[in-house]
Amino acid sequence: MKHLKSSSQLEKDWRQCCQTFQEKTIYMQKRITPAKFVSLYESTSLDPSFMSALIAVLYDHVDVSTEEKQQQDAEVAYFFSNSTDRSKFILQWMEALPNCGRFELNISFMDKKEKQSVKHIIHWLGDALSSDTSYADRISWLQTAYGFKKID
Repeated sequence: MKHLKSSSQLEKDWRQCCQTFQEKTIYMQKRITPAKFVSLYESTSLDPSFMSALIAVLYDHVDVSTEEKQQQDAEVAYFFSNSTDRSKFILQWMEALPNCGRFELNISFMDKKEKQSVKHIIHWLGDALSSDTSYADRISWLQTAYGFKKID
């Protein structure tokens, strides 16, 4: 893979290289950082289907059934050194997306299930990071950015 220089190159890479949950997670961890992602998309429109695909990967990290729990614990151990690292990874990506071009428009195109997934991720982050009060403002900002909390 070449060094990413454009959003179109990133999306092409994603389609070609990221077929499984594991490949997508590794790509989001190793190939593209949230900061680099924002630099590619801050003045370019983020395709709604690509945004949904990224959110789906994050959602898969937080929503597991009981029978999937054991398998996911092994995967989490592979991807992250601990559950706090996983929480921070998800938080950084959720914070990056609202900084991309046409984010609000993309949110308006989300169906009810996708919006519920986002709401679930934010709620999960609030619970996962609740022991450190320094994250409270960031979680509140996410709620506002994704349209789940009105600005006072």
